[in-house]
Amino acid sequence: MILILIVLLVGDPANMLPTPYTAAQIRQAHPNETVVKTKITAADNEVSYLVIRFHDGNETEIHFTSQPCSETGEAVGESSVSQATWEDLRQHALFPASSTKRSEVELESVFGKQACWLYEVQQPDGLMRLWFSKSMAGAPILVETYKSDLRQLRVETIEKQLPQ
Repeated sequence: MILILIVLLVGDPANMLPTPYTAAQIRQAHPNETVVKTKITAADNEVSYLVIRFHDGNETEIHFTSQPCSETGEAVGESSVSQATWEDLRQHALFPASSTKRSEVELESVFGKQACWLYEVQQPDGLMRLWFSKSMAGAPILVETYKSDLRQLRVETIEKQLPQ
């Protein structure tokens, strides 16, 4: 679901901002059996949760199972399995320089104070803000979308478990 929320904007690579991580950094940060839990808050403040388990990965690709869950992590509904290359995941953070502002900020999160790259992407229907932690390669630890200055969606990483 997070991967769906981050829009891949296709364009001339010369006109794109640099991505926060390389494909290799994302791969190193997500060994098989890594589990990430996100909290999703809709515009009406309805909250849902999603657990993503990374598995069956190799040098070029990874599979992941996405499972809607309760706040306590109990499965709710059907899970889905997807596959992507590490390069595909890196490219989810490609944004056009002409409509994106990149800055360095600190974000207070469940992981403590995080030094982040903040990407503010102006889209035809609003604004998307993505906070990428400098110490946790992968999906942004926070994504917010806005339409007419009203927050439409907030997706926050609230847990990351590496395999033992």
